[in-house]
Amino acid sequence: MANFQLIREILNQRKIPINEFCKKIELSDTAFRQLAERNSTKTEIIERIARELRVPVGYFFGDNNSITMSGQNTQVHNGNGHQIMLSAEQKEIELLRQIITEKDKQLEDKERFIRVLLERNK
Repeated sequence: MANFQLIREILNQRKIPINEFCKKIELSDTAFRQLAERNSTKTEIIERIARELRVPVGYFFGDNNSITMSGQNTQVHNGNGHQIMLSAEQKEIELLRQIITEKDKQLEDKERFIRVLLERNK
């Protein structure tokens, strides 16, 4: 499950009003609040949120790595106290890698769930 508290923290830190943010991600204020209460949503919405906030999707799922993007400068904190500067192309590659990693995790979870269901039917 995505951690919506992290989304709210980022919005507060950046002083972005929720209603303004919701317009940017094409979601009503009410729908956003409901998602936050359930602490769950579709992958597509999490991807829109991550893209708008310029953070990797994995950030909302407890990923230890963090990325700070502003203009042409991007700092990657790799969880070991190291900072790495990335070019625009490297930023895109890193973001795509993180999206793929998250998708792989989701796929593994779904495959595991399917195996459990198949075992129950035997």
